[in-house]
Amino acid sequence: MERPKLRIVVVDDSRDAADTLVATLETLGQDVRVAYDGDSACARIREFQPDLAILDIAMPGLSGHELAKRLRADPSIGALKLVALTGYGLPADRKFALASGFDAHYAKPIDLATLEAILAETAAAREPLSRPA
Repeated sequence: MERPKLRIVVVDDSRDAADTLVATLETLGQDVRVAYDGDSACARIREFQPDLAILDIAMPGLSGHELAKRLRADPSIGALKLVALTGYGLPADRKFALASGFDAHYAKPIDLATLEAILAETAAAREPLSRPA
C-alpha cells in the first residue's frame, strides 16, 4: 500500500536534528521543507501550506510554544496538524504544549513507528469523508 504524500515543515534550531528528520521523512516519500528558527518558520508555513508541522519547543527567539500560538491565530493557515518534538518530556511539558495549540507532543528522539503513525493519522484526517451512494 502506497503511503499518501504529505506536505510537512520541520522546525528545529538544531540543524543536525532537523536535517536528520527531514531525510527520514523524505525517505518515507514525504514533501518536506525545513526552518531552523521560529521566525522563518512562520513565513515557510504560510508559503508552503503544509498538512503537518513538526516543531521543536526550545528555540532561541520565537519558541515552539509561541510559534504554535501564532500559527493557530493566523487565519491564512488552513487545517494544520502541529506536533511538538522536544527534549522536554514530562507530563507538565505535554500539558503546556497542548495548551499552546499543539495537537500532539513527543519527546526526542522519535522512533520510526511513532513517526509513521503520525503520518498515517495526518493523512487520514485530510481524506475527504466518504459519502454513501
